[in-house]
Amino acid sequence: MDRIIGVGMVQPCCSILRNLSDADALACLCESARAPSGSLPPNISTLFRDCRRGSSTPPGFTCP
Repeated sequence: MDRIIGVGMVQPCCSILRNLSDADALACLCESARAPSGSLPPNISTLFRDCRRGSSTPPGFTCP
């Protein structure tokens, strides 16, 4: 999973996101991956699911 976002391992990342709302968790992932504004790279959706945040990202969400 390190290669998906280029930082850390999944579990430490997931523990940071645990207490955030879905939108805040996704924004954090976008920032970590340096995703372009208005996009949602597939790696973000994959990590979101791997952290058991839901089966998919909220409809219409794009990186801020």
